[in-house]
Amino acid sequence: FRSAGLVLALLAQLGCQTAEPPAAPAAQPPEAAQDVLVLSDFTLIDGRGGPATASSAMVVTDGRISWTGPAAELKAPAGAPVQSLSGKFVMPGMINLHGHLAESDGQIQDPVKLFTRDEVERDLRLYARYGVTSVASLGTDQPLVYPMRDEQRRGRPAIARIFTAGRGFTVKDGFPTNKGNVPGVPYEPVGPADVPAQISELAANRPD
Repeated sequence: FRSAGLVLALLAQLGCQTAEPPAAPAAQPPEAAQDVLVLSDFTLIDGRGGPATASSAMVVTDGRISWTGPAAELKAPAGAPVQSLSGKFVMPGMINLHGHLAESDGQIQDPVKLFTRDEVERDLRLYARYGVTSVASLGTDQPLVYPMRDEQRRGRPAIARIFTAGRGFTVKDGFPTNKGNVPGVPYEPVGPADVPAQISELAANRPD
């Protein structure tokens, strides 16, 4: 509508009589800016069992892979810089299906003392550096794990994603509480009658 607006303005300046112009349609809101990552010149291992593919490229839009194929066929979105990963490999993130977060600082094992936001994020950052993008933490997690997990799911974390079993279960005086360093962390049902209330309490936190 820019040219039409300029014509009407010019006619008004010349003192010309014009009919009342029709109301302009409401302006459309601009499209939300997209976060685009373009990678090229790498060897792709796609995880489907086939051979690795050299000279590959990938476009990631708003955190999701929107295109992958030969680097020679790459059409990068306008204005998006292309990062060359020559000599490097790209593969799906690995998943740790049995881990425990913030249990040890490398010297002592004490999940009660060490389960802090800083220690959990330190572990998740280390996982990510090794290519592990998701971690299933199977017990001994403190209540802090739930808000941290929920924060991740509202955004796009730059560290490994948390999937948690919560406190976990053992038996009375069983491992790991019989080692003396996780008192009161895992549930310790003495018999079947204890289980429903413990399961209900755990379920209220929506573990994974």
